[in-house]
Amino acid sequence: LKVGDHRPHLPVAWDDTSRQLDTIFEGALLESREIDGLTLTAGRFWEVVTRESSNKEDLYLWGYRGTERSSGLDFAGASYDVTGGLNLTYFMAKLNDFYAQKYAGLTYKTRFSDMMSVTDVRYFKNTEDGDAYAGDLDSRALGVKTALMTGGHMVSLAYQKMNGDSFFPTMNGYVPQPYLVNWSSTAFVRPDEKSIALAYAYDFKSSVPGLKLFARYIKGTDVDVGTETDATESEKNLYLSYALQDTMFKGLTFDLRNIRVAKSFAAGYNEYRFITSYTVNF
Repeated sequence: LKVGDHRPHLPVAWDDTSRQLDTIFEGALLESREIDGLTLTAGRFWEVVTRESSNKEDLYLWGYRGTERSSGLDFAGASYDVTGGLNLTYFMAKLNDFYAQKYAGLTYKTRFSDMMSVTDVRYFKNTEDGDAYAGDLDSRALGVKTALMTGGHMVSLAYQKMNGDSFFPTMNGYVPQPYLVNWSSTAFVRPDEKSIALAYAYDFKSSVPGLKLFARYIKGTDVDVGTETDATESEKNLYLSYALQDTMFKGLTFDLRNIRVAKSFAAGYNEYRFITSYTVNF
């Protein structure tokens, strides 16, 4: 049992490290691993620090303009390793009086020769909850992703389909949802949107230890925007990071990111982010 500040990596709540201010949830979390291969999790988060402010604030739906706030995010779930390569996960959560969320996921890992394959199938269902301060909500998301890894190389292909008349719900401060297989700067979570992503990553550990490259292209189609039902959007990512090795500054990392976004229904953008982080283990 942990009570206090949390940086969770759960299907229903996640820690955003992409900005200067880390996502920190305040609450209570109970975790049990008494049964071999089974992890049971339950808890409540009642406040959050987001990328927008260092102050803790009540939880509510991102994009909501009203004054009502949620009493907290209640959640419970289980993750079970069926075999050495197959994992099943199920979670339920309620951002009280805003939305109810159900998540089911399957991960399958297999190794052949010097290559590993990882396949994820993930499904979310979201509806309004309680007093429904933000109104009716109808959003379902199905995602499938397959990645192949060998040596320092990784190639992945992902497909995501949104169903329903609402955006996929996230919490205030634009708390991320990377359990969506195509989560990114654009997110690709508009009503009825289909998106496909191709990514490549390379770890230069054999030649330049600490240097990593990541490139990805995502294309979204059939987007519902106003009266339009076939709008499109796309995103290109190019990340280069380097972590110092075996020096007095070990743990110092430099991360350069380029994000290019194009939309048929709005202006796109091209941005660069430079992130420096330093981790100290006590």
